[in-house]
This record gives sequence, structure tokens and C-alpha cells, in this order.
Amino acid sequence: MVARVVVGIPTVLCLWISEIIASLPGRCAVTVLELLTGTMLTGYGSISQAILAVPCRRHWTSYYWMVRKGQFDWKAMVHALCRIVRREFPSERCVVVGDDTLIPRVSEAAPGAAIQYDHARKPNRPDYILAQTVVSLSAVIGNSLGFWSVPLMSNLAVHTGNHGKLETMRAMVEEVSGTLGAITLLLDAWYMKGYLIVDALTRDAIVIGQVRRDTALYDPPPSRTGKPGRPRKYGDRITREKLKTLVQTHTELPIYGGHRTVRYRTAVCTADLRRPPHRSLSHRRLQGPLPRRSSCPSGLGIDVRGWQMESGTASAVH
Repeated sequence: MVARVVVGIPTVLCLWISEIIASLPGRCAVTVLELLTGTMLTGYGSISQAILAVPCRRHWTSYYWMVRKGQFDWKAMVHALCRIVRREFPSERCVVVGDDTLIPRVSEAAPGAAIQYDHARKPNRPDYILAQTVVSLSAVIGNSLGFWSVPLMSNLAVHTGNHGKLETMRAMVEEVSGTLGAITLLLDAWYMKGYLIVDALTRDAIVIGQVRRDTALYDPPPSRTGKPGRPRKYGDRITREKLKTLVQTHTELPIYGGHRTVRYRTAVCTADLRRPPHRSLSHRRLQGPLPRRSSCPSGLGIDVRGWQMESGTASAVH
């Protein structure tokens, strides 16, 4: 006789799933529960794989039309998940990470499919591919055992008019920040645009990211002299030589699979983050609190320009 090991679902996980399913209409709760269970079993999040992982009660086309044309609000699930994260892992500020990924497609008829530049630079793949762009947000949680990422929301970026990756990310940040409260938003370098940063600052968020290497940085403008004429909007430009005169800070951080010593210099500065080029949009300067610039020497092989802004103050974390 062969002994069988029965692994049960943790009670806490059952309570979380029940809370998420309870936020949906009753007519689709069971179907979403099947798909949610299938995605947890596969670990990939693909609906087609989720259907194959569980004994489904209906034909696969029923799940397809329910997801594609279902008359219910998916954002209710997002709010329920955000409430769970905020309740089970309380913190002064929830860390939220935003990024996007490309899903290669063969057919041009796929929603949002377009020729995209593949930054991954994978072998045996061209630099430009036909793909869909999926923008995602996740919350970082942790305890004494470690840190994990909880996917909160993903959305397909469709390039129609002014709607694209930047507007998709802005709408998603608006959606999750209403439930999570004050957040620290860590963005990919492409999203460090004044349009998104200013909108996040109005929601009491701290924004961290890497700006372009050619971004011009300036000292805060000097105080008004009382003389006739327009006051200066920028101070002296911050050059590489001026950065070398700043005080260098040494910090021990658990990064790259171990504890490394990070050396950096910080300075409060002003900048000009412009919108992406668009025929019908004029460039706008970043209006808001002064950001802090952080420069990291080549000790770890990185050169970071970081922005962490909050109402009235500014600081840097790298």
C-alpha cells in the first residue's frame, strides 16, 4: 500500500480567496474561482493554461466570452486584493512597483498589437517584434522571512489617440492608490515623465525612478532679490565636477544576492521632465516639489539618477 500525502489549502488563503470572490456578482463568482484556482496551480497566469489545469464545468469558449464580454467590474477584485494587502501587511506606505512587458503575437488582429522595440534583447530574436504591451502594478510585501511581490493589476496598453502606456499607468495608479492610501511608487525609467509624476504627487505618493542620462539638473533657484525683472526659475547647473564635491554616503544594502556596500551622493535639485513628443502636445515642465538627485559611482557598475518626491519635502533612496 502506497501512502498518499494530502496537502490542504491554508485557511488564510481560503479566506483571502473568499473575500476576492465575494466582490463579484454571483453569476460569475464560480467561473472566476475556477480560473483563479487554475492560475495558482500553473503559476503562469495564462487563462488557457488555467483552463487545462482544473476540471472545468463548461466549454472553454464560455470562459473566453466571460472574460472578454463579461458585464462586471474587474476593478472590484483589484480593490478587494488591495484591502487584503493593506490589512494583512500594514505599513506607513505601501511600496508599489510599475512596469510593462511585451507579449509577442503572430496576428496583427490581436488587440493592441503593434511593432514594438524589445528591450530584453534576447538571442535569436529581432530588435523589433509584433507584440502586445501589458502594463502591470504589484505591491511589495515582506516580513522577517523575506520579501515578495503581489500582482495587483494588469492592463493592455492600446495606442489610440493620446491613450498609451503612460496614460494606462496613470489610470492604474489612480485605481490602487484610492484603496492602498499613501504609496511609494517605483517606476521603470520609461515612465519617469512629468505627466505621470505630477499626477502621482497629487495622490500623496513618493515616486522613485531613473531618469534619462541627459536630463539637465540645476540647483534650486536663488531667493528673490527685489530687483526689477523676472526671477530665476533655475539655479546653477549641476555638473559632474560639482557632484564630486558632494559628501559621499556609504550604505549596506541586501542586493544582488548578498549584502553590498553602496556609495552615493545626493543633492536637492530642479529638473525639466518633458512629455513624450506628440504633435498636439506642447512640452511642459515639471511643476512640484524639488526632487533629490542621487549619483552612484561605478562601484556596482550602475549610474542612477533617482527621484523620490513627496509633498513639501524630497529625499532619495537607491
